[in-house]
Amino acid sequence: MKKSIFGMIAVAMLIGLQVRAQDVEVKAEKDAWIPTISLQVDYQARYMSKGRVVNPESMIFGTAELGWDFGFYAGVWIAHDWNDTNKDIGIAYEPEEIDWYIGYAYKFEDVPGINSLKADLCYTYWDYPKRAGNVLHNRWEQNRELSLKLTTGLLFEPGIWVACDHENDIWYAKIFASYDYAIPAVEKLTLSNKAELYWGNGRYNGGSYPGDRQNDHYKNALSTFVWTVNLDYAITENIKFGPLMQMAWALDHDVRESWKGPNNFNSKNGCNILWGFKVAAEF
Repeated sequence: MKKSIFGMIAVAMLIGLQVRAQDVEVKAEKDAWIPTISLQVDYQARYMSKGRVVNPESMIFGTAELGWDFGFYAGVWIAHDWNDTNKDIGIAYEPEEIDWYIGYAYKFEDVPGINSLKADLCYTYWDYPKRAGNVLHNRWEQNRELSLKLTTGLLFEPGIWVACDHENDIWYAKIFASYDYAIPAVEKLTLSNKAELYWGNGRYNGGSYPGDRQNDHYKNALSTFVWTVNLDYAITENIKFGPLMQMAWALDHDVRESWKGPNNFNSKNGCNILWGFKVAAEF
């Protein structure tokens, strides 16, 4: 009788453990559908894009992104004009550019020779809400970009990123490497470095915008080298704050000469510099 009772108890315990394991598994599956929310706000002394100065005055940038463990992500990036540099075309103290994007990233583990390989395919829709209908409407329409980013698991995480705006025949690519260093003397302080070398086709190097075909005489060439440094302090487990600096050099002769042109915001010596601060949070 006692053996029967103990046997029944043992069976009940096994069933209970199995049900509990199933509950945990179901909960884990449900949690996978709960996205991670990433938020970031940057203040920068100027607006630089891939080394080029787009706006010489201070700007505010905001990013909001949802990311899922299985690889999908979607977000929006906003450039807010914090000045009246472009007031002649109706932009002052308001959003100048809004980029919507969606993508999928997957990491291949145990790849021979490179440890791992992360592939990131992204579609971006660029919108310039205040430019539509003004004198630059034919140059600043909404445009679309498809990009592929491949990051290896080697030291400094080198990789390649290729992007195409097929509608406007703009192609460009970059090779990159990055390194994060936790400063031993100050707990929760990290120094991040990223180097990017850009190549572009003639339309990209000419600085052509959608609808603008006048710069096709530029050649395909290495255009810029960009170095970005961030110093991040972890205020909490989810929030980081710190200064940033970016320097960019024009490598191609024609690109350097275009930076010296009239009504151009770029440095005349072929080197652009910006500084700023950022706050980033992830939940």
